[in-house]
Amino acid sequence: NSEQPTMMNCAMKLGLVLGGFYIVKFCLQVLCLYSVMASLLFLGSAVLLPFFIFLLVLHYCNQFCGGRLGFSQAYIFSVLTVIFGSLLASVAYYVYFAYIDGGAMNVAMRNGIRDKVNEILDFATLEGIDADAITLFGQYIEIMQQAMQHLQAMSSVDMTLYLLNNNVCWGTILSLPIAFVVSLCKLIK
Repeated sequence: NSEQPTMMNCAMKLGLVLGGFYIVKFCLQVLCLYSVMASLLFLGSAVLLPFFIFLLVLHYCNQFCGGRLGFSQAYIFSVLTVIFGSLLASVAYYVYFAYIDGGAMNVAMRNGIRDKVNEILDFATLEGIDADAITLFGQYIEIMQQAMQHLQAMSSVDMTLYLLNNNVCWGTILSLPIAFVVSLCKLIK
């Protein structure tokens, strides 16, 4: 007997693929702090993410649902795939933050922000920008420094849970238009 896999089984298998995509995207995000090329690749992967999820849901629709999938089924499948992919990626996030990073990401971000602030202040003094604008910029800098202090206070578990929450929330939001489009599609051969 060849039983058809359930939606949950398919979501787990395709979530594994999506989790791999999330892990590659995270590696590019880490490399963004050191390379402009990695920044461009990360931006490209962020833009491609909804299309990648769409292709996974469309694959499920065509392979297991005969090319027809209702909105609610497509939405549930998409959300489940995102959840399973995010759970897999969370393992990689935790390993990175607990055993590899050692605060390097925070240091690189702080140095990058400091360098940009110095560049902007130098430009402002050369161009003769008024003192009020520089004061407002100083307040912005203080907010950025407070955010950096908050990031430094986060443990590896906190960072992992933050990224897991981020993936699931954005994936759930992206699943709405994806499910709508998939529900309109006919069997694509």
